[in-house]
Amino acid sequence: MSEERELLRETVAALVDKHASPAAVREAMASERGYDESLWKLLCEQVGVAALVVPEEMGGAGGELADAAVVLEELGKALVPTPLLGTTLAELALLASDAAANEPGLAALAKLRRDKAAKIFDGLLDGFNEPAPPGQKRAFGGGRFEALYQWSRRWMEAEQELATKEAGRRAAIEEHHKRMAKVVKLADALLGAGEVSANDKEAAEFYRLEAESWLKKSGKDR
Repeated sequence: MSEERELLRETVAALVDKHASPAAVREAMASERGYDESLWKLLCEQVGVAALVVPEEMGGAGGELADAAVVLEELGKALVPTPLLGTTLAELALLASDAAANEPGLAALAKLRRDKAAKIFDGLLDGFNEPAPPGQKRAFGGGRFEALYQWSRRWMEAEQELATKEAGRRAAIEEHHKRMAKVVKLADALLGAGEVSANDKEAAEFYRLEAESWLKKSGKDR
């Protein structure tokens, strides 16, 4: 291991030791985000994890996949939940595409993430319009609603990264809330047709209420 990578490991280990006690990890897992936002902020500021594998000329840390692996290993030792793995995989996928090279900078990555998330969300939504095979009844598993929620949230988070003002970040939450309200109406209609379960409808309603709580919180913070 190189000296730079060993220093990276020691830095992450020190942050974990100081801010990720077993009790803190359990609290983070049970939080709204599912991870400790203050620790994630420290990791971003001191280690540059949010753009660890992004080239320096594109505004990133200029690290390698091995650097991300070192950070993930140290976080994994203490079972620390963070968005690092998903963020790194998304960045690697986007950097591998030709589009990433056409518009340098982290803003380009956020735009690509937003566009891909929107395309996947719309595709999942359109899937509910597919007719059942002849002689069969349509039945949709709850995983589809979870997928709609996850991609809508990723869409929202990319929009928030692109926003330059608080109003723009709040607008991203509002759009996510509208999408979740649409999902609730869809779940209600499918429940009436016997194509989803009552639990699926409850899950959709939870996603809408969660978005509503984020809206109220963003209003208070202004």
